[in-house]
Amino acid sequence: DRKSRHELRRKLRRMETLEGVRIKKITEGKELDTAMEEFIVLHRKSSTKKNEFWEKKGMSDFFKEIVHHFSARDWVELNSLLVKDKLVASLLSFSYLDKIYFYNIAYDSDYAWYSPGFYLFHASIKQAISEKKRMADFLRGREKYKYYFGAKECKIYDLKLNTGKEQG
Repeated sequence: DRKSRHELRRKLRRMETLEGVRIKKITEGKELDTAMEEFIVLHRKSSTKKNEFWEKKGMSDFFKEIVHHFSARDWVELNSLLVKDKLVASLLSFSYLDKIYFYNIAYDSDYAWYSPGFYLFHASIKQAISEKKRMADFLRGREKYKYYFGAKECKIYDLKLNTGKEQG
């Protein structure tokens, strides 16, 4: 709606007042491994709950392995928002066919006033459009920021298959 567009433009302008703002799309190799490490560090710092998520045994290794395997198929991208080469925000997304799935974002709380997350989502959506993606999916959750970008709710189903074998 009009109010959301106005609010989004206001937030984007804040980030644009900084010098040396750029976005880097990372999709493979050692650069992706390093970017994933930086994403995890930034994400852990953002809240106690998120830090606890990464503290779970094997969680970091699991995500690093998934990102590594998906990159071989061009199914993953990590967009990094930099200000004078300092990482300010990072967005982990999965890409498949004509859709982009925004998994999670992390940002440096020292830059919170500039709304780096909004800026990075906006740029990533524009990038997806230029790449002829038909849909950007914010996945689960009803976080308010998603609606600034026109997110629409849809039903999510949880499917459990019983193999007939009893689980121990």
